[in-house]
Amino acid sequence: DALNAIVLCVEQHTLALVVQQVDGIEAYASQAIQNSQGLFPAHLAPFVEGYLREAGSIALDARAIARAPRLQTVLTGH
Repeated sequence: DALNAIVLCVEQHTLALVVQQVDGIEAYASQAIQNSQGLFPAHLAPFVEGYLREAGSIALDARAIARAPRLQTVLTGH
């Protein structure tokens, strides 16, 4: 099974997220993002910006991912 990488450039960092599947990249208006509260497990919720109901897709919060405390340890070495 092949893995896919999604590259994010956030602030001064470039990150690659390795995922099993990418269904596509979509442009959307920020108003289209629905609240996703209660749809995802608590440990994932901080990294989800919302849900795109019409597309049936999740909108990730790239800044929240880049600022995750666990990732900061890797990036800064502290």
